[in-house]
This record gives sequence, structure tokens and C-alpha cells, in this order.
Amino acid sequence: MNLVPAFLEDFFCFREGNKIPGTVDVTLPKITPKSVTASGAGIAGDMDMPTKGQTENMETEITFRTTTEEVVALSQCKSTLVEFRGAQFVYNTGTGEYEKNPCAVVMRIMPKETDLGKFASAESTESKITANVAYLKVTIDGKKMVEIDKFNYIHYVYGTDYLADVRSMLGL
Repeated sequence: MNLVPAFLEDFFCFREGNKIPGTVDVTLPKITPKSVTASGAGIAGDMDMPTKGQTENMETEITFRTTTEEVVALSQCKSTLVEFRGAQFVYNTGTGEYEKNPCAVVMRIMPKETDLGKFASAESTESKITANVAYLKVTIDGKKMVEIDKFNYIHYVYGTDYLADVRSMLGL
């Protein structure tokens, strides 16, 4: 049996556990490891070396079809828990059928920029919130794939917590 990821059928967005009405799109954050440039004896030039468990700033962008109360709520100068729950289609090559599995992305965000969009007749305003991500958790089919919590020294990716030993050494 070979499962081939096909597409995201649909998803809903939640703010602090409450479903956000209306239509949104989300650009999920990039995970970019912090790196240190190693150079000197024994290295033919420079080599950027990733620092395990450390990431550059993560950002997300949430786009709304219209300017709504939710755009303003996410613009408050405080962190907010947002969750995106989806249903993914997966093609089973053994049966020739599509199957569905759940996926979810949970983020604790802090606003960076609010773009209220534009007013034009019979068009979407494309209002956007750009936010910094302090916490990120990705689950697919009920399995934790990624959990990054910058303030609690957690950097879990595909079965390995790269900061577990650092937490232990720091007495956390």
C-alpha cells in the first residue's frame, strides 16, 4: 500500500478555540535554522552550520476576504492562539481510492503588521495580518510532526526533540 498525498479538501480557522467565520487563507511559517559560519583551519572556505533547535524568526500571514472584526482582534498587541484544522485527501495506490486524514496547524502568534486591504466594488478587500510565531505545532493523521516552542525550549521535528538535552542541562 502506497499513500500519495493529494490535496487539502478544506479547513477551518479558530482563534482562541472559537471558529472564525468567513473565508481565510493562511501562509504557514518557514522554519529556517539559525546558523553559524565556520571557517578556518581544516575547512576549504566558509560553511554555514545549523544550530540545532534554534530558528530564525518565524512568520505567518493570514488573509481575509473582507475587513472583519477578526482582523482587528488579531491586531491586538498580545499573543493569540490560532488553529487551522483541515481534511487532506490521500490517494491509496493499492485500492485506487482516495482516503482522508486530518491535519492541524496550531500557532501562538503576535501581530507584526495589519494590512486592511482595499475597498473596490464587488471585490475582496484582501485584509491581511502578518504575525510572528512563538509556538508552532503540526499534526498529520493524529501524529505530531513538528512542535517548536521558542519560550519553552522545545524543538521537536519528526520524532526528535533537539532541545531535550539543553533543557536538562539548564535544569528546565
